[in-house]
Amino acid sequence: MRTSLTVRWMLSVGIARAAVVAAVVAALAFAATLTAAPAEAATVDGSFIETQTSLCTSSSLSARTNMTMISPGAQPQVGQDFHLLVTVRGLNQCLSTQQVGINLQLPSGVTVSTSGQSACVTFASSNPGATTNVPCVRTDAGNGFQRVDPQGGGSWSLNRTGQDVVQVQLAVRASTSGQRTAFARVCDSGSTVICDGSPVANAIPSVAFTVAAAPQATITANRLLIAENRVICSSSTCAAQSITSTSIKVLASIVGQRPAGTWRIQRGGPGSAPFTTIATKTLTAGSGSQTFTTTASGLQPNTTYKFRACYVPTGGAQVCGAEIQLKTKS
Repeated sequence: MRTSLTVRWMLSVGIARAAVVAAVVAALAFAATLTAAPAEAATVDGSFIETQTSLCTSSSLSARTNMTMISPGAQPQVGQDFHLLVTVRGLNQCLSTQQVGINLQLPSGVTVSTSGQSACVTFASSNPGATTNVPCVRTDAGNGFQRVDPQGGGSWSLNRTGQDVVQVQLAVRASTSGQRTAFARVCDSGSTVICDGSPVANAIPSVAFTVAAAPQATITANRLLIAENRVICSSSTCAAQSITSTSIKVLASIVGQRPAGTWRIQRGGPGSAPFTTIATKTLTAGSGSQTFTTTASGLQPNTTYKFRACYVPTGGAQVCGAEIQLKTKS
């Protein structure tokens, strides 16, 4: 009887954390469930690959491996961390220890995340809650593969009376969208099938998944702010003034994500005169706080004018924030 291996992963604020809560359900099959991920998270399991052995009379199986993709949303998105997992369970009943080498080939446009949390974990199928986590050591294995080993070891050592499951948890990030397939090459020392190829392998699991494009940043009216550009000056000789009889200085601000586009400061009035653009600034897509100042000049004394900040995303329609009214001096 075979029972599928279901892997679940908790993803919280872009950082993955695993805790196994269920264990062996049959002598030659393993079922582990990591604490449930949020409802919006997605898990894609690849096919299970088994290595065989003729060294034992009680079993023909030596190891079982698979790959899993776990994203924090329905699909991984460009620029967002997600995880690729390679899980290997040693099943060889006549070897007290079993060496396993793991190589991983990331698909085009996918790289190891420099900010995400990766881990190399071993645990016992009889007590999956007791895990041993060590940093992953990655080395170039050639042909686009990376060798992934536990820190302090050149390979994984599985013990059928103890730590018999290993899992590489690699945080990755995609720079392009589309269908992707990741491959592992696992070399099981307990198999009678010789490891060959480059890198060497006698089990080649894979997982296919789709990377979605990053959502387009948007600008909403409530984020387009404008105010009088007040100048506080302690010196009696300071000539900087925000409002005179013929000019008004204003300051626009944006906070948060933004698409590429053109930022505008517009002036309306006096009276019912329509808004016209008096200053522009080109912005690239990005985030954070931005400010933009300009001086409306040639105004009439003792007259009220309206000001507003607007934004035109590249290829999109203009969005304008709330207007303010400022009056020139007499």
